[in-house]
Parts: sequence; C-alpha cells; structure tokens
Amino acid sequence: MEKKFTHCLFQKKWTALCVVSGLLLVGAQPLRAQDIIYKAAGDSIVSSVDEVNDDEVLYFNVPTTKGSMRRKLSVKEVTKIKYANGYVELFESTTLSSGRTVTSALAFDVIYTVSGSELKAKVLEVDETSVTYSLLNSKTVDKIATDRLIGIRYANGFEEAYNAPAALKEKAAAQALAAASQKASAALNPDVIKLDNGKEIKARIQEVDELNIYYTPVDAADPGKREALALEKVFKVLYANGYEETYTVSKKALAKEEPAEEPAPKPAKVTESKPVKVAEAKPEKVKEPKPEKEKIAKAAPKKEPAEKKPVADAAPAAAPLAPQSLAVIPLEELFKRPAFNNLQKAAYEPMSVEYLDLRSNNLKALPAEVKNFKNLVGINLSKNNLRKFPMELLDLPNLQYVWLDETGLQSLSFDSDQLEKLKKSNIVFISAKSNHLTRISSSVFGLANLQELKLNNNQISGITWDKKTDLSKSYLQSINFESNRLSSLPVELKDLPSLTELSLSNNNIKSLDKETVGFKTLKSLKLNSNPLKKITPQFYQLSAIEEVDLNQTQLTSLPDSVSKLSHLKVLVLPGTFATFPADFGRLKLLSELRINNSSAYSKIQQFPAAVLSCQRLRTLDLSGADIKTLPSEIAKLRRLENLYLSNCRLSTLPEELFTLPRLKVLDLSNNKITQVSKSVAELNSLENLNLTDSPVEGNSLLALRRSLPAAQIEYYDGDFGLNFTSAPLPANKLAGFKRLFAACDQGNPGAYVELGDFFNTSKDYGLALKAYQVVTANPQLEGTGKSVACLLSIAEIYDDVDNVKPYTSPYKRKRYTDYDDYLNTSANNKAFQSYLAITRVNPRDAVARQAQKKASARASIICNEIAENLEKIFERNTAEIERLIQGSGDMQNLSAGGEKIMNDAVVDNSEAAAAVGAVLSIFGSAASSAKEDKSEKYKSQNVRLKNDISNLKAQATQLAAN
Repeated sequence: MEKKFTHCLFQKKWTALCVVSGLLLVGAQPLRAQDIIYKAAGDSIVSSVDEVNDDEVLYFNVPTTKGSMRRKLSVKEVTKIKYANGYVELFESTTLSSGRTVTSALAFDVIYTVSGSELKAKVLEVDETSVTYSLLNSKTVDKIATDRLIGIRYANGFEEAYNAPAALKEKAAAQALAAASQKASAALNPDVIKLDNGKEIKARIQEVDELNIYYTPVDAADPGKREALALEKVFKVLYANGYEETYTVSKKALAKEEPAEEPAPKPAKVTESKPVKVAEAKPEKVKEPKPEKEKIAKAAPKKEPAEKKPVADAAPAAAPLAPQSLAVIPLEELFKRPAFNNLQKAAYEPMSVEYLDLRSNNLKALPAEVKNFKNLVGINLSKNNLRKFPMELLDLPNLQYVWLDETGLQSLSFDSDQLEKLKKSNIVFISAKSNHLTRISSSVFGLANLQELKLNNNQISGITWDKKTDLSKSYLQSINFESNRLSSLPVELKDLPSLTELSLSNNNIKSLDKETVGFKTLKSLKLNSNPLKKITPQFYQLSAIEEVDLNQTQLTSLPDSVSKLSHLKVLVLPGTFATFPADFGRLKLLSELRINNSSAYSKIQQFPAAVLSCQRLRTLDLSGADIKTLPSEIAKLRRLENLYLSNCRLSTLPEELFTLPRLKVLDLSNNKITQVSKSVAELNSLENLNLTDSPVEGNSLLALRRSLPAAQIEYYDGDFGLNFTSAPLPANKLAGFKRLFAACDQGNPGAYVELGDFFNTSKDYGLALKAYQVVTANPQLEGTGKSVACLLSIAEIYDDVDNVKPYTSPYKRKRYTDYDDYLNTSANNKAFQSYLAITRVNPRDAVARQAQKKASARASIICNEIAENLEKIFERNTAEIERLIQGSGDMQNLSAGGEKIMNDAVVDNSEAAAAVGAVLSIFGSAASSAKEDKSEKYKSQNVRLKNDISNLKAQATQLAAN
C-alpha cells in the first residue's frame, strides 16, 4: 500500500510539473488551465473551471478566445472534476427529507498510518506536529501525531505525504531481512515472558489470544518455528517496545519480583506474628464520573510480599486479612486519560483504550471488540439494555471500574464455574443503580478485589446465599442499598472483614434486633428514611462505628447503652426524638450532632443539657427545636465551629455565646431577635452570620457590620421585605472603615452619607438604606442638602422598573398588567412616593434645592410613564368590551335558537329535542349575561382610567414646572 501511495504521489507531482512547464513555454496567447468536468450522463467537458458553489459549476470552454463566455452547469449533473493541478473533486447526491436533492463533495478523507491502518475520517486541522480529525459516524474529535502518518488522501483527490519515504524504507529493510538477521534482532532486543514459577523466556511474541501466547524463542534453530504457552502459566510479558502486560497476579511471582528489603526471620510461633491490619491498606475514596459526589476506596500501597498462612491448628477467624496487593488506579487519574466512546475508533488502537464510555448506545450485549482492550481500566455501560452482568468483563485483566446503571439489570450473580475468574478479577468498583434487581447473590462478594458496590434504587429485598462464597477474603469496604425493599439489616454481611460503610437509607426497616451482632469493622451506618421505631442493646456493640444517620426515622429516645459507642463521631437524629439519655455525655469523641426538627411540632422543648458534656463537638444543629433560650453553659463547648439554631423561637442571646473562640458559622435565621450584643465582635473566627427572616433593627445591623468586618452577614430588611447578603469588607479598606465608623460615633452625618454610598455601590442596598436613614431621621438635618440627598438616594434605589438591580421587592417601581394590579400595588411604589415626599420638603440650602429639582423631574417622568401604562390598559379594555359585546350577541342568538327548538319539539312531541333546546337556551342566556357583566366591569374601569390618566398628566405638568 505504501509503495502504491508514494508512486501515485510522485506521478502526480511530476505530471503537475510538466503541465506548468508547458504553459510557461507558450508565448503567443495566455491559455487557461485545462480542467475536465465529468458529467453524470457519461460525457466530459474540457474546460477552465472558474468557480464551484453549492448549486453550480462556472467554467470557460478551452481553448478560450477574447470574447469567451462563462458557462454554468448544475452540480446535479457532475460526478467529479479533475483539475489541471492534479486535484480531483468528487461529488455525491443526497436526497433530503423535503425531497430536494443536494450534490456536494464526498465528505471523508483517508488517513494512512505507519502501522498500516486506514482511517476514514474528516480532517479538521493540520499543523506541524499533529492532524486533528473526526472519524465517520463519530461526534468526537481526536488527534494523531504526524510522525505516525504516511500520508492523507483528501476527499477532493489531493494527496499529502509525511514521513512516507522513511516509513517505506524501514519496512522494506525489515522485509528484506533474512531469517538469521531476524533471529539476531530478536536476541538483541527480545520480548520477555515471565512465568508464574519465576522463570523467564526470551522470545519474539507472534500472537496472543484468549488461551495462549504464540512465540519464537530467540535461540530457536528454526526462526519460523512457533511455540504455544498457556496464559494461565504466565505472570507478565515485557515487550521489547517497553509495554507491559500482566495476566495473573501470582504471590510467588510478586515475592520474586519485589522482595522485601529485610526479610523477616521465620517466627518460632505463628501466633506471635503480627501482620499489617487491613485498615492500613485501605484504598482512597474517589468520585464517580456523574454530577453526584460518591466515594470509592483509596489506592492501596505498593505491593508487599504475601503473609504466610497460619498453621492448621490456628483458628481461622483469628487470621487477619492480608493487605490487598492490587494497585488501584485513582478515578481522577483515569479520567485524565483519553476517553473512548466510539468502538470503531477504539478498535484501531486497542492497546490505548483505558476508559471506554458506551452509555446510551442501545446495547443488548457486550460488543465483541471489548475483549481486545487488554489495558481497559474502566467501562461505562449505563443506559443500555443488557439485563445481566456481561461475564466477558471478567476476562479483562486490568479492568477495575464498571458502571451498569439503568441497564435493565435483573440479576447480579455468578455461577460456580466462574469462581476462578472471580478470584483473578481486578474489578474494585461496580455500580448497578436504578435497575430491576430484586435479590443479589452472595457470589458477587467472591470478586477478589471488589471494594465498593452501589445498588441503590432497585427493588432488592434480600441476599441469596451461595455456600461456596468465602467472605473471609473479601476486600469489600462500601455497599449502598439506598432506596430498596430491605426489611432488616442484611445479616449475611456481618462477617465481611473490611466493610466500613453501609447505606440502608429509604428501605422498610422497622427494628434492629440481633442483626447487628458482628460488623466489627463497620464505621458508617445510614438508616435514615426507614420506619425504624426500636433499636435493641445489641446495636451498641458496634465497637468501631463512627457515623450513624437516623434522620427521618420514628425513634423517640436512645437508651443509656448508646454510650458504649465509644468511637462515635457523627450522629443524626430524627425530629421525633425527644429524650437524651443521662449517659449521652460519655460520647467523648462526638464531633457532630444534628437533629432534624423539620416538623411544625418539635419534641425538644429546651436545650438538651446532656449535650453540654460533649466537649469535642464541632457541629451542633438544633434547628427547629422549640428551645426559646440558650443556656449560659453553652460556653463549655469551646471547640464548637458550626452552630445552627434556625427557627428555635429565640428572642435573646446570652453573652456567653460570644465567648466561643472557634465558632465559624452561626445560624440564627427565622427567630425573633431584634438586637445583637456588641460582644459579637469577640467572635474573631466567625465567617458567616445568618439572620435572615429575623427582625434585627437597622442600628444593630450597622453595628454588626462594624463588629464583624471579615464575616458574611445575611439579614432581613423590612423596608424592602426581603433578605440581603452583606459580603465581608475589603481588607484594603478596613482602616478607612474604622475611621468612618469613628466619625459616625461622633454624630458626623457626612460619615453616614459616605457609608451609605459605599454600601449602595456594593449593591448591599439594605445597609445602604440603613445608613441613609440615620441622616434623614435626624430632625436637626431636615431640609439640609445632606438629608435631601439621602432621600434622593433612597428613592433611586427603589427606582428600578427594568429590574437592573439584583434584588426583587414588592416596593420597586413596576409596570402594571391591568387596572386591578394598579389599584392594588400602586401604593407600594416607594420610588414615586419618595420623589413626591422630596418635592414637599422645605429646602434649606442650594444642595437641597438642586436635589429637590431632580426629584421633581423624576416624579414628572414617572407620572407620564404611569399614564402611558394606563392608556394601554384602557385600549385593551376597549378591545375586550367589543369582543364581549359580540360574544354576548352570539350567545343571545344561541339562546333564541334553543327556544325555537323547544317550540318545535312541542309541535313534534319530541322530548329529546325539547331537552336539547332547553340546554341551549339556558346556556346561551347565562353566557350572554356573564359577558355583559364583564363588559360593564371594563366600561366602569375605563371611566375611572380616563380620570386617573388625566390627573397623572396634570400632575406631571405641575411637577415639571417646579
């Protein structure tokens, strides 16, 4: 193929050179280049093509004369054009859905690679180092380095060569080598096959299939001889080009390949050996590829020599699980590598495929091409129609991540004859969410390296136990059964030696009896959204548990034995919870306590005193609890960082609250607090103070802003009827703010004006209003320039009919949709009312008079705008009146027609006709009356509208004259 390609290129370039040389030798008359247009009818035209567009080919006949005319030919009649410079442009006809036939150049190019592949694609861009292209029937864009190309044949016939000569020369030399030369080359740079028993074979590998490796030993007498070796005996293959492929992870081979630096002497007694605990080899949790944040295990440390098995008389239960030897590739690292979502493209480079995304491809089985992707690490088969787990995935030696969400999966189990494959599989993560699973088989836990299993949103009611399942060697750490149909804790999982996370949210679990015996490694248990009413004492034997979520259950109390959960750090309780046990304070490691009091009737009536003994609490959420007051002992929680007290009916706050040195978030929203003590300034670590929907007074809000310059403050403003967020003050302006506030303390009105202007510019309109109101509320400043200017600034904040300012308030100026809207909301137009109020002020200086003049002009403009708004409403009413009158007449005609039918029915003695006539008559009469009433309403509105419009225009004229 390469020889033919290069020969073709050479031939075309030589032809083009001859043509150009011939033209240069012609001196009598300039000649146009000769192109050939091939027509669909079979004939051709020798011409000089001038232009080709979507519809026509424009050309001159050859030879041309001085008066030659430009001719045209429909592209529908053209199959190709061969240009004088060697370019060939092909055309094809396409019939659109509308019936129109469109002819255009062929839409694909051919990329020839050094490896012999031919990629049919659309070349998008070519630069010095790479070619950007998109394969046919693919929406993805890829790149290939130019040093991997022989050339490109474009759709228009043009051919471009790259390193073809070097590639051809190299291939020709390779083909010319004799068998002896091939043997010598293999000996110098061979492939290495590492066997499971530790031995190595130096060879030239010819082929690898599912069962065998076919190779030629470097020292073979016959270079053409090919030998076969079963893959089950192979540990790893090191190819001459540096690529490595692992087949079976043999502990013996690992021990040989990576010996310990200082081998430990053989212990005298097996019981004295202390293997590394599983917890020290736990892989890290990483995120799933979807928008939701989910976890998976950390990558394990480097491979270590396998632990020696205990002697026969040792108790099996006492033998700890050996550290996992598999090196897990973090998901973030996998997603940095190229993602293949097109099988055709992936098939060209099977050894480069590490992440294959085949979502939403309507697959009913695993494509056969996938078995060739030996380096595949992750495969996403979600949103297909697979119905069962593709067993072929177990044959992929490097596969670690599998997504099977929304695939119609009806079973998740493995047969006993696949036991060996399960032991060899490197799959660490399976997601089978949102399927039709009703039960799962314990054989799933036979996957030797499985660490995380996601089964949420199915209909699973239990686990089918397979006697051949051995849980003692499972590395499974996290299982998600959220939103299924489980009625009890799956006791079958209690002996999993590595299980740390178990989510049973949103099932049908009503009680926990003896199921909790076991689970010695469990750290996180989520039981939220279950009808759980009872927990037996056995539950508190979960010695390793650190997080328990009981939100939205029906528990009302916890027994004293809860204190046995000595490692508990996070506890979430339901809104039904009412009583804390006396020993609750013995949970010395508890750092987060949340009670979801979402119901209107909280069971907690006072601050739980038992909580005050939990000295390590960092987060306390009592939102919704009807506690009314906080105890002064709150100061004991010195490590508290987040305190949520929303909707607790608080009206005052103790001074001791402001002594918490680490407090970062304080949520006091939706309470009855009107004042906040200046001691709040002592909360040096505070980052967020939430006072939304709490009626804190304006002066207190300004004091808060001064006291907490580095915190974000969320507050409610009654003047606007909405909540605002005040951002932290800029660090580079803090010194200036301190001077401003100091001036405010001395009663300097200019300082308040400057403060209001800053907040106004920062779009913190609530605090801006509060600063301006300090000036306008001072009777000694009434009528002065500062006071009137502040009134004008307040009016301008409300004057936002186009909603340019980033807030929504019922007091903004607005456009009215109808007359009722005008009557109901015009009084809320604080911009207009504020401008009018300024016009009634008695100005005391020139600044005040100038501000008053501006306010009069703005009020006049608003009057005219409202008048125009009402005129449009008047026009709409008039049109509606005409429509209603017309409709009323139609309904009267319908009623009259019904009466005629009734009269005729009496003559004909037809009861059915009489009933129809009665219905038409009654309906027509009622509809006519309703339309007349509505038209009268609009007529009455229009009378008032005329009067309002007249008054507004008169007022506008008067204001403009001021």
